[in-house]
Amino acid sequence: MGLSDIIIQQLKDLGIPIKNMRGQGYDNGANMKRKRSGVQRRIRNINPRAFFVPCSTHSLNLVVNDAVQLSKEAIEFFDIIQKVYVFFSASTYRWQILLRHITNLTVKPLSQTRWESRIEALKPFRYQIGEIYDALFEIVQDKNVDSMTRHEAECLCKYIKQFKFLCSITICAAIQILEALVSYLKQQRLDCDNSFDKYVFEASKMASEIDAVSVFEQSVGRIKARRVKRQFDYENVDEPIIDPKINFKI
Repeated sequence: MGLSDIIIQQLKDLGIPIKNMRGQGYDNGANMKRKRSGVQRRIRNINPRAFFVPCSTHSLNLVVNDAVQLSKEAIEFFDIIQKVYVFFSASTYRWQILLRHITNLTVKPLSQTRWESRIEALKPFRYQIGEIYDALFEIVQDKNVDSMTRHEAECLCKYIKQFKFLCSITICAAIQILEALVSYLKQQRLDCDNSFDKYVFEASKMASEIDAVSVFEQSVGRIKARRVKRQFDYENVDEPIIDPKINFKI
């Protein structure tokens, strides 16, 4: 039975006449929204007045997800989150080591379309960063593990000790307690200095758990853009941002 058949049958079971339908809304999946053969088309064949409206919540998820892809810092941050999950989940032996250390939340994978999955993936790092680090460090010291695996665990230890990574965790965790993404971002812009200092303070406490240094690391090995020719003499030349803390804040 197809999705449209299930929806139609459910409406019948609930005693809701499909002829009274004036709108239908789903996510942005092709099997749901296609105009020629999707669920919305099959239902509109029965009731042409049931116009399709894309799910606004799912659309917001896609917008936020795509916006994150424009930030190199965000891409690197979530890449580390995913690498830690893949590292532990790829081996039952490693997963058991993780379970011996964590007390509540386990690491979770990311979803490419559901932004809320990233919040769930961040919770273990926000509240159990020390335990995750200890599990990785145990693998680094484990002589029963091959050298390549121990090297990978050591690299992950270094990644999660980076202060900008710890700051990113506290910033992302704060999103959970806000009612709306737009109002949150506007407020953070208005109170940028105080908000950022709060995140730095929280990240410093996390850093102390794993003996990390509460200092933003200098970026190295960045590819420099070619010199752009100015079209007019009055055009200003942007000054490069040297301070890594200010650069991360911006």
